[in-house]
Amino acid sequence: MTSGISASGRQRRVPGGRTRTVKVRVDDTTYTELRTRAAQRGRSVPAFLLEQARPAKPGGTGGWSLGAQRAVAEALDTIGTRLVRSGTLLNQYTARLHTYGRRDDGLDGLLRYHRETLARLTEVLAALDGGLR
Repeated sequence: MTSGISASGRQRRVPGGRTRTVKVRVDDTTYTELRTRAAQRGRSVPAFLLEQARPAKPGGTGGWSLGAQRAVAEALDTIGTRLVRSGTLLNQYTARLHTYGRRDDGLDGLLRYHRETLARLTEVLAALDGGLR
């Protein structure tokens, strides 16, 4: 039984796989931008272009492209991480407040960080709400 991958590392054609090839000519500036954006997402240029162009499956996300879905998932993941950090810092601050009975200067920065995170979450959720209707 073979693995479907040749010695060169390239996969053999899969029955029922992609049959069409599309060639796009772009200038150097556009290609550099495409390559950079694809690399930021950990994708090849062709895979990045497909994600941007292909709508999602009907009924799930209001026709968002796969790239848009990935961007929203990454934004929510980042916000989730910030909320965990903020909660941890609030707990640590509260423990020190109860232990020593005094407020230090770190609370203002901590509350600013928490407010910024909640504002970003509100923006993403508003975009999701508008995009899913």
